[in-house]
Amino acid sequence: MSKVVEQDEIHVLPAASDVKRFKRDRYATWIFKGVGASILLSLLAIIGVLSLEIVPLFHPVSVQKQTDVLLKDVTTALFHEDAETALLVGENESTAYSKGVVSSMPFHLAKNATSLLRVQGREELLRVSDTSLSILRPQFISEYVHGESVVQVKEPEVHTISRLDVEPISHVAAATRDGDLYAVLTKRSTVHLIWFYKRRSLIGGVQTQEKRIDITVPIDEEVTTLTLQGNGRHLVLGTKSGKLLLYSLQKFSEPELLSSVYENDVTRSSITALLFLLGEQKLIVASEGGSLTAWHMLRTDAEQELVPVYHYAASTSPIVQLSRSLRKRTFLAVDTQGHGVLMYGTDGSVLWEGTFNPDHTLVHLGAKGNAIISLGADSVQRYDVYNPFPEVSFQSLFGQLWYEGSREAEYFWQSSGASDAVESKLSLVPLMYGTLKGTFYALLFSLPLALGGALYTSEFMHPALKDTIKPILELMAAFPSVVIGFIAGLWLAPVVYPRLLGVMLTPCTIFIAVILAYNLHSLLVRFGMPPLTKGLETLFLIPVILVGVQVSFVIADIVQNYLFSGDFTLYLFRAMGVAVDQRNSFIAGIAVGFVVIPVVFTIAEDCLSRVPKKLRAAALALGATPWETARTVVIPIAMPGIFSAIMLGVGRAIGETMIVLMATGNTAIMEMSPFNGFRALSATIAVELPEAPYGSALYRVLFVAAFILFVATFILNVISELIRRRLRKSMAEL
Repeated sequence: MSKVVEQDEIHVLPAASDVKRFKRDRYATWIFKGVGASILLSLLAIIGVLSLEIVPLFHPVSVQKQTDVLLKDVTTALFHEDAETALLVGENESTAYSKGVVSSMPFHLAKNATSLLRVQGREELLRVSDTSLSILRPQFISEYVHGESVVQVKEPEVHTISRLDVEPISHVAAATRDGDLYAVLTKRSTVHLIWFYKRRSLIGGVQTQEKRIDITVPIDEEVTTLTLQGNGRHLVLGTKSGKLLLYSLQKFSEPELLSSVYENDVTRSSITALLFLLGEQKLIVASEGGSLTAWHMLRTDAEQELVPVYHYAASTSPIVQLSRSLRKRTFLAVDTQGHGVLMYGTDGSVLWEGTFNPDHTLVHLGAKGNAIISLGADSVQRYDVYNPFPEVSFQSLFGQLWYEGSREAEYFWQSSGASDAVESKLSLVPLMYGTLKGTFYALLFSLPLALGGALYTSEFMHPALKDTIKPILELMAAFPSVVIGFIAGLWLAPVVYPRLLGVMLTPCTIFIAVILAYNLHSLLVRFGMPPLTKGLETLFLIPVILVGVQVSFVIADIVQNYLFSGDFTLYLFRAMGVAVDQRNSFIAGIAVGFVVIPVVFTIAEDCLSRVPKKLRAAALALGATPWETARTVVIPIAMPGIFSAIMLGVGRAIGETMIVLMATGNTAIMEMSPFNGFRALSATIAVELPEAPYGSALYRVLFVAAFILFVATFILNVISELIRRRLRKSMAEL
């Protein structure tokens, strides 16, 4: 080093090589800092992307009132599904309402009418006159003008039917059943059924014919309201005493009273409104006391019955109006004071509460569920509703719900059905359960083999054999998961299914075969046979194990023929109620365990091999056997590494997708039996995401599933690292 003297001070200048070395050190430091920061930013980016898709699911419902539109003498209306267009009917004229603009129509629907009634179940009007009854069906024609959708209102179709014998009429309900079915309730509690059905004749094509029948109501009951199931198979009457009368219309000419139950056996309030929700399996009942009750139409051995699901006290005033969305299971209930409650029918959760103009006689929830129309004689008010995902909540994702068709609340995953009317079931609990179940069986199969193999390879195997076996096991990690899943699902599962009993006996027969082989070897050594070379016992045990496997199948055939009538799987189902699926958790555990073994084996064996040899020598010098040395010295010192290997195996099993997808059957059931399948979070994402509409509830729920997987593995890794450090610190003190 050169020295420079300046102002009585000595400065030591670094050599040129030292300067370059310091610069390289700074560069390397900044590079590694940048890589570490990029990893942290990547984690934050993943969390951010997942959050952007998840947060809208839990956005609160908002209802915003738009500008009022003044009208004159309007009595009722027929609405288009967009809730922006309506045909308004007044005493003197008919008008069209479209996006806040009112225009006169050249026709008048209320002409010569003594009364106009809205038909429940469809956007239709029933016009009553002194001479006839007429059904008025609206004509809404959608057109695109300059790239914008425009709905035009045309004169409704009029279908006239002959006059009924009694009047006046209080309620009308409609359904579709090979034509049009109408239920008409008069103020004298008489129910008339009018069915216009289509019949195809051999000559003349399709003809519309009419059938009529009257429902005989119990003499002590006064009917206050009614509704028809959408397919016209059932009729429900509500009475003043609070009873629900369920009639079967399977045989139209012979209606049958199936059940008679009280809406509330304590209060017995008069029933004021009835409404079937989308799917026609859930009935909403409103009472004079202001309560709402949901009932399920459940099928029994003979017919169907009404079963109560939940009860909600919505108001203190009588609820007189119910309207539903045709896209979701949301409905709106309004009482006589104008208080409205927007609810989701599946779980009875309240999405929004508010007050409408109490002078308005009609409050209607749009078919799409995105708007509410409040109509009075002198004004119409529109409310925009932001409620894109009413079917998703913390309760629906992680709680039990009473779904249509079931008799109790349950966890269930069914993202799609045969039609849009099928109720979405988006509980993530079965998927989380399936993920843990698959991980459990995979580790149950892989950990004993991987850890036992690592210990034997490190401590007992001959070095020459170790140099051959270890690379082969490490190459197992390079096998594609899809290939393993393909083999497990299409080859292993059909092979194991008829030999299930033999496979279950295999561990026992192998254990017995190994013990017998050891005793035989010891006996032969006593009689002068040279012992096997230390560390090469594996080569001798391989044929022993194969013999043990073959013996297990021979024994299984004998036991199966004499004790289980030749079919063990059928016996399990008949005697114990245990169904055995061909693709099940047992097969998935073997297949997933196959990819976990090399991960756990490699890391555990490396950690065991790196224990200093002087410690082994010291233990052996003190008289310990090789097994005692491994158990008391080697394993405790290598425990931090072994624990890390186990945690990596757990993470590998949790995140496995293709094997679980192909080897389990993907049945979202919550049973711990190894003989049936499961559905994991990862497999569900792989299957559902390509088919999920962008931005839909299912699409975003899958992001919730991905977030759960991400958080679970992250927490698992953090906990395992903390435990590993504690173990390492405690082992360092030995």
